[in-house]
Amino acid sequence: MTDTAAARRGRRQAELDGSIPANLRDFAQRLRDLRAECGNPPYRVLSGLAHCATSTLSEAASGRKVPSWETTRAYVIGCLRYAGRTDELDRELPRWEARWNRAGLVVEAPAPPRVAPEAPPPPSRRRVLPGVLAAIVLVAAGFLVAADQRLTSAPMSGAFNVLVLTAAGPAPALALDRDLRAWAGDSAAIQVRALAGPPGADLASAAAEQHADVVLRPAVHPAGRRTVTTVEIFLGDRALAETPEFGGRQDLTLTEPAGTTGELSAATRHYLGGVVTFVRGLGAYADDDYQMAEDHFVRAGQELELIGGQAQGPVVHRAVVDLMAGNAAGRRNPQRAIAYFERALAAQPGYGRALIGLAEAHRAGVSCKPGADLSALDPAEQSYRAYLNGSPESVLLSMRARLGLGLSAICRGQSGAGGRAYAAADREFREVLLLYGISGSSGHARWLAAEATAGLGLDAILARGDDEAAAVHYEEATARMDSIGAPLPVYLARELVFLRVLRGCYDRLDRPGQVLETSDRMLRIDRRFTEMTAGR
Repeated sequence: MTDTAAARRGRRQAELDGSIPANLRDFAQRLRDLRAECGNPPYRVLSGLAHCATSTLSEAASGRKVPSWETTRAYVIGCLRYAGRTDELDRELPRWEARWNRAGLVVEAPAPPRVAPEAPPPPSRRRVLPGVLAAIVLVAAGFLVAADQRLTSAPMSGAFNVLVLTAAGPAPALALDRDLRAWAGDSAAIQVRALAGPPGADLASAAAEQHADVVLRPAVHPAGRRTVTTVEIFLGDRALAETPEFGGRQDLTLTEPAGTTGELSAATRHYLGGVVTFVRGLGAYADDDYQMAEDHFVRAGQELELIGGQAQGPVVHRAVVDLMAGNAAGRRNPQRAIAYFERALAAQPGYGRALIGLAEAHRAGVSCKPGADLSALDPAEQSYRAYLNGSPESVLLSMRARLGLGLSAICRGQSGAGGRAYAAADREFREVLLLYGISGSSGHARWLAAEATAGLGLDAILARGDDEAAAVHYEEATARMDSIGAPLPVYLARELVFLRVLRGCYDRLDRPGQVLETSDRMLRIDRRFTEMTAGR
């Protein structure tokens, strides 16, 4: 029987009700799309492949509620098994875990209590929204509502939250707020909030207080006969998913002749439109829709390019737009990403984030097999070193650059360069750990330190065949991963890789007890998402 024939015999599921909350409807539609993509197996067939009741699987895609993670996991596994795509499970399950958490965030998160402005929560307290795997852990701060009303410190609870600070330059702030709200529409998954705050307010603190993924602060400043419009942009960890090292403060600036009407010029309107489109791209990026994200980033760049003829030669810093287009493209096509990173560097020479992105894109296309073409490692290593030899923007990016150099050296060793390459890798990995000591030990820093520690273990195996030393390093690497506390899906996926290598070390050392213990640990990691969200 063909897949098509089997699909025809299955009962067609009812259309999703338009009154269902957007986050539930979107998640249910994703499940339905996956089933269709995998050949549309009837639920009775899917039930056998997923080891889950037919009615439970059908209900999961109804949109009436967020299914449990166990049911979602079974649904995805069953679909991929039916399509013969079980080799994709390790990659796809973490992605679905993240989507499941975001879907449950809006519905299941209780409304936070209203807090009087006179008694804001102490800066040291951390609040983790239920259903969010990677909470933004930053210092809290208080702000006022734009319409002279005091706003409570209750944070936003959407899957993607945008905060507009209106401290300086109210006209562009109001325009941004209006256009962002129009984009968000009635979607409960996207929340937009406008607040007024002191000019020196810290954007990271504002993000923490409001649980914002993106904070925008527009301002207009006179500069002689010209006007400078700037939008300060803070990108939080959650908005960037697996690349939080590209987060933090980013600015876009427009300089144009001073206006006389008091209204926003055509150039400023295009400029703000580019910012809104950029934020839409960030929303798609946070939702793992990298094609949509790239499209929005490209359109944001095009919107900014329209300014040229209308503002009589404005200066627009577009490097951050091309940077994020490169990040999105790199998820699917590292070669295409290279062009974006090079454009970012042309707009802002020495831009550290773009140098690291360019290095990663070059390195991603290299096979480390014996005799492989390693020519792409040369520009990768040049970019890593250019960042380190310039003005490093953050300890995290320096750790990333050193880690990249270490992995490049490992690759050269695997391809036949021998001991000198492994010795170089060892030095770079140890440099990462030295930087970790001054990093502040954030979750992402711990991940990079774990990767460097695992690199030392891999070096021990490849250079010396020393499974004993490798096991010690991989045990330490997994301990670092465990210390993160509330990891992103990518963290847990990497920990599983570490544990697989560790199990291989113990197997070669003929330690069956530790082989069994490591296997048990791998099973516990697979269940960890559910345990972390128990009792929501």
